[in-house]
Amino acid sequence: MEYDFSGIDVINYAFLRLDDKGVPYSSDTNLENSWNGVGVIPYMNNVLKKKYPHLRTVISIGGASGSKNFGTILKSSRLLKTAATNVVNFCNKHGFDGVDIDWEFPADSVESGYYYDFISEIRDLLGDDKLLTLAAAGKPKKYHGYVGKFAEKINWINVMTYDYAGSWNSYAGLNAPLYYTSGDKNGQYDGDQSIRAYIDQGVPPSKLCLGGAFYGRAWEVTSSTNGGYNQKGNGNVKGSSSDEMKNGEYSATWSYYQLRNEKVLTGRTTPASPWKRTWHEPAMSPTLLNSNNLHYISYDDIQSMRERVKYCKDKGLAGFMIWELSQDYNRELIEEVIKDYNE
Repeated sequence: MEYDFSGIDVINYAFLRLDDKGVPYSSDTNLENSWNGVGVIPYMNNVLKKKYPHLRTVISIGGASGSKNFGTILKSSRLLKTAATNVVNFCNKHGFDGVDIDWEFPADSVESGYYYDFISEIRDLLGDDKLLTLAAAGKPKKYHGYVGKFAEKINWINVMTYDYAGSWNSYAGLNAPLYYTSGDKNGQYDGDQSIRAYIDQGVPPSKLCLGGAFYGRAWEVTSSTNGGYNQKGNGNVKGSSSDEMKNGEYSATWSYYQLRNEKVLTGRTTPASPWKRTWHEPAMSPTLLNSNNLHYISYDDIQSMRERVKYCKDKGLAGFMIWELSQDYNRELIEEVIKDYNE
């Protein structure tokens, strides 16, 4: 099925990695070069762009597992320049409109300095006509005082305003709350706090994108009070049917697609029995609770998307970034985002 990219401005194609010599590589070259007789990258940057002339594509470098060697590479000025040159060459060769970098995360201010040098080198090589963006943590302190300097070199920062709570927490929390909830037992951060923290460190709102999650996280809780939210819970539980245990742990995740496809949700905001939906304010987030087994899911739907787009518009942000498109169901979430932005 051909996807409709109307209303979508930028595709971040994730992820390339860097080998220890600073050479970009893909974890699935067959997909990128041979898929459907064309390859995903040639299809995206040739066929798709002809159909959607407004569309810009960005190659994302790194990611949670793909940036683990960045500290080793970038501490060498020689390898840093080599890596920057190779990344920009890859971008230009394959017809991308820019580069996105996701280092999770510099260990200290020294590594953040390497990161700034890498960003600066890539900007110099890219020029000002192409995009240079960052995917960044919900807490700017992860970059040890450098985000204001980063902002001078990049077009915008995609703030990952999700994963605020998960299996690492002892209480069932909210994966991507928009606003602070008093009395939260995990002491959670939220999207608004993240955006304000970046602004406080010198990043203008016009260079910030709020992140939206097309997935949720599960716990098994001990009480149905408050729909399961803020209750003692075990986060090492099976999420969707495809969630497999690895090293003794489940991911405990549900994509929105899986919630709809597996009939946990029978409609955009309607759960199937014995699940019950609870809307949480001021977090502006929905949750689900199964009354039979006390499984709880914090996720996002069209109502929470609407609130997040409103926030972006009210605050004058650069835009709204989502992770990630394949987790949608029949374009229900992305259509809501596009509609709300255009109102």
